Amino acid sequence: MSDVDGLTLDDRARTELIENRYLDLTPAQKALVDPAAVDKLNAAVDRITQLSLEELDATIIAAVAGLTYSGTGISGIVYEYGTATFYVADPNEKAYRFSGSGVMNVFTAMFQAVTKMTLYGPDETIYEGLVVDPDDPFAAAVKIVAVMAGIELRPEGIDPDEMMAVTLQDLMDAGSMRIDVVIHPNNKDYVGEFTIVFTAAQE
Repeated sequence: MSDVDGLTLDDRARTELIENRYLDLTPAQKALVDPAAVDKLNAAVDRITQLSLEELDATIIAAVAGLTYSGTGISGIVYEYGTATFYVADPNEKAYRFSGSGVMNVFTAMFQAVTKMTLYGPDETIYEGLVVDPDDPFAAAVKIVAVMAGIELRPEGIDPDEMMAVTLQDLMDAGSMRIDVVIHPNNKDYVGEFTIVFTAAQE
């Protein structure tokens, strides 16, 4: 295997293949593998995981750069190190108004390779293993806003009247929310963590 520090995303498929071959070995067969080789494989897997999540980060950053904020109640978004901070200029503005900013492009970028997500609600409610359809990022975005606003996710769906009533102040009151995602860019799942924060715009 190539030097771990020199690995790129071009090495992702090969690294996954080698990992799968190792995992398919019996315990007796694994015992015969040089421990140094196993350590190098584990380091390579960690590096490819890091690169895969960084790839997703770069896509999200590019999408955020294309947003427009006029009439949304949001003055700007800063995304770095897996945290998206929304700066709220008008807390009384309805949250749904932000959909006109181009934010769906951000969710499209975020969920392009995501297969599942787990939402950690501010009220300590956890919605685990929610299936994500990459062709319908709006549905994922609605669930995120709903949970952050304290709206229950029901099997029959989310009450649209409740969603329309959500204000940016409601999201500021929640403060932040953690989202765990499972991405599948090639032939393996990688787990990442995002945080969404709503806070008052700086004067």
